[in-house]
Amino acid sequence: MTNYCIIKNTFISKINKITTQEYWLCEGVPCIIVKEENDVIYLRPFNSDKTFEIEKEIYDTHFTIAIVDTEYVYCDRYPSKKVAKKEFDIKPILSKSKLIASIPNITNNFKMLIDKVYQDAYHSKGSIKCINMKDYKCYVSGDKVLTKLENIGDPKFNRHVRHSPPIYKEYSYNDFKNSNSFPAPIGISYEDFALPSEQNMVLIELLEQLFNTIGAPECPENIRTLLNITIRRDTHRCRWCNEVMNITDVDQTYCSSVHSINFCHIDPLIGTKPKNIYIGHCNCNREQGGYSEFERIEQVLRLLSNNTEMYQKYKSTLDALASNQ
Repeated sequence: MTNYCIIKNTFISKINKITTQEYWLCEGVPCIIVKEENDVIYLRPFNSDKTFEIEKEIYDTHFTIAIVDTEYVYCDRYPSKKVAKKEFDIKPILSKSKLIASIPNITNNFKMLIDKVYQDAYHSKGSIKCINMKDYKCYVSGDKVLTKLENIGDPKFNRHVRHSPPIYKEYSYNDFKNSNSFPAPIGISYEDFALPSEQNMVLIELLEQLFNTIGAPECPENIRTLLNITIRRDTHRCRWCNEVMNITDVDQTYCSSVHSINFCHIDPLIGTKPKNIYIGHCNCNREQGGYSEFERIEQVLRLLSNNTEMYQKYKSTLDALASNQ
């Protein structure tokens, strides 16, 4: 049986002695042990596509053997406290570069929307308060000393893959300060978390919606087949206002004050998960706010139940809706 281990605390590592690029190895992430050779352990973290060469002394300090069975690796930082072994082998179903190259005469506008789809499918939003590696090294070495009122770092990474360990909202900064990894990041927000298989499903759903908007180019046949998506051009609607989405003229400039479209959530607390995200209008998303669609409907029903005049005004509409169900 293949062996697995778990990272005990976040630390910085190079892939091997030859390379110079450094990476965060994140607390709580299970790793598959590829091989052991000459006191070097070759391992691949669940949230990375790279194999790291870890010297035995460093391995003994930062890793612990994981409990496994035939299907799962058990790890406390993940939902249900386990990760299916098959998730380690799931890669993005389609590269962004391959998709873009397959669309003749693709516009910059549509490229930008594709980039947004991939960003939402595979990456977390992150925190700008996350400590960088230089400041982390200064803190660990003692060159950086905090005052009593000074904070440093954030438990959430500033952009990371979505199968990094989720951090629940109840987790406080004091909890973070008391962790073994402080002030290094230890995960992503719970709403951003998704397994690799779920990320591919999100990508497929969003691309199907995008190619069914007004103004979208023809989806290449090989892409339809690969993703098993259904194309019904000019049919995708915003769930909030029920209008067909038109991407012909959109302003998606980063941090623009007005975005024509947004990637909306049926229930914001569930996050970017399959069957919970759709392409809609930015203004519609603002109207929904941080509430789920179900919560908004319940609010409307409360208003109607407490206002006879309002109920009578919309009674025929409600009756028509009921008769169509």
